[in-house]
Amino acid sequence: MENEESAIWISIKDLAERKGVSKQAISQRVQKLEAAGLIVVRQNGKFREVDLVSYDRAVGETGNVFREQAAETKADIAAGAGSKKLRDAQAERAGYEARLKELDLAERLGNLVPIRGEHGLEAALLKISGDIIRELGAPMNWVPDLMEASGKGEAALRRALREKSAELRRGVATRLYDLAASVGDGPFDVDVRDPD
Repeated sequence: MENEESAIWISIKDLAERKGVSKQAISQRVQKLEAAGLIVVRQNGKFREVDLVSYDRAVGETGNVFREQAAETKADIAAGAGSKKLRDAQAERAGYEARLKELDLAERLGNLVPIRGEHGLEAALLKISGDIIRELGAPMNWVPDLMEASGKGEAALRRALREKSAELRRGVATRLYDLAASVGDGPFDVDVRDPD
């Protein structure tokens, strides 16, 4: 889905604590988001982890992490935890902002698309593959035209086969173009002309 190396991985338990909700509630929400293809979850030993930035983006809470962090840092400094906590908080914030910008750029460039769900790549592939299979079944409908052309000689039959093959290639290319257009916003340079 996206570059997982720059992800800020956090356990489900830590995410629940950070958001102030039960682990069960977060776990259910994470499962729904993962099933919809909106976030990536990984297994780290016996713990499941989620990319904090992807999660916050998916639920629309990207600004809240800074308020949470500021409150924690102020409390730590007041308790005498010192500048190490402040440095760590600033480093985490910088990493979070960088990851958020990376995901935003990937989405704008069309490199980040949902896999599952009604508008995801998976649904588009299922629809388009059905259309392509129907296109590939077209030769059975050619029999009357080919029979007629065969009565006019070999040259006419070859010409008819070339024309029908070109129609088939255009039909499949059009379906593939539809797939590309359905999962991205970018321009697609697709040539559906007959290569012959």
